Amino acid sequence: LFELQDDIARTVAASVAPELRRSEIGKTRSVKTKDMAAYELYLKGIRLARTEDYDQLLAARSFLLAAIERAPDFASAYVELAWLEHDRITYYNEYTTLEEATEARDLALEYARRAVSSDPQLGEARSIFGHMLLHYQRIDEGVKEMELSVKLNPSSARIHSQASWGQIVSGNYEAGLSSIETATTLNPLDPQLWEYISNEAY
Repeated sequence: LFELQDDIARTVAASVAPELRRSEIGKTRSVKTKDMAAYELYLKGIRLARTEDYDQLLAARSFLLAAIERAPDFASAYVELAWLEHDRITYYNEYTTLEEATEARDLALEYARRAVSSDPQLGEARSIFGHMLLHYQRIDEGVKEMELSVKLNPSSARIHSQASWGQIVSGNYEAGLSSIETATTLNPLDPQLWEYISNEAY
């Protein structure tokens, strides 16, 4: 009975999370800052970051940088900045020179490190930190961070999906497929479902 209750709670939390995110309150539980102006800047940043427009992505970065300027220990803002710099070199590489891409990769790792330093218990911080370590071929360290992120936030489909990538890169394909299955079960309606399918294809 208790196992069933846990399964239901995880599934409901994972399914509801994207809708909350769209209405800009999905991160409220993990966002820790007393500076409401910084929090408002953060919300503006994450709204613009969910775009396919490169100029809006840069505008999102400006808001997020302003947020951490006001609140230097704002872990969730560092997480978003890390993903934003990651996305610049992964999905928008036609807009960046090789030098800019190298800088973006370094920034992504540094922002992820600061996120972990600001809140070591934030699963999303451990997830992006692990992901960026993979970019530097620090596979064992990256996988360890991703495994920790799952322990810290087992209800996050995105974290399970990211963990699957670490397992794929390290050659642990069965575990990677298992993580993708968990992610899909937790949130079959995730707008980023393409990411799960892509990992499964790899």
